[in-house]
Amino acid sequence: MAGSLIANLRESLPKEYGTYALQSGLKPSAILLPIILKQDEYHIVFNKRTDLVEYHKGEICFPGGARDPGDSGPVDTALRETEEEMGIDSQNVEILGNLNPEPTRSHFLINPIVGHIKYPYTTRVNSYEIAEVFEASISSLLDPQNVLDQIDNDEGELMSAYAFRHGDRLVWGATARILTQFLELVAGFLGKEVPWLNEGLGSKR
Repeated sequence: MAGSLIANLRESLPKEYGTYALQSGLKPSAILLPIILKQDEYHIVFNKRTDLVEYHKGEICFPGGARDPGDSGPVDTALRETEEEMGIDSQNVEILGNLNPEPTRSHFLINPIVGHIKYPYTTRVNSYEIAEVFEASISSLLDPQNVLDQIDNDEGELMSAYAFRHGDRLVWGATARILTQFLELVAGFLGKEVPWLNEGLGSKR
């Protein structure tokens, strides 16, 4: 299996990342969805934000952020932010393609970039922005026991939205929507079912 998913993604993902996707009233931003091959199994790397940052305090996210004036496009933004937040050099990331843009409740439009990081990798975490870096296997994220179809919103009301458990962590919001796009694509390559196309998923409550 080693390398096959990366080859499939390299071939199938769009390469529409020359310019930022734009939407009125939303600030352009970009993230890197980082994939690693660890012990013959593919994993995704996530960050947990600190309570010190301005937006999305304490939430699970991908490395990324808003466009800087010097960024030539979303790949530049995603790689720059990944290096600033995690200390991963852009030379160690192979860009595979992009996913569809996702808006956030904080008025950003995320341009998701998918990249492969060779394992093992080293990090130099920005402790002001990032509280934790962790990895979740793609197979665990596709396990129906770890997929929710309802979560509590900020007002404590139950809402229909996909979210993903990883231990005591919960991936939700725009990060979960980007992850959903990605998992729907890779499930077929890995011969796995997509849990949210079936009934009986759990809720956060």
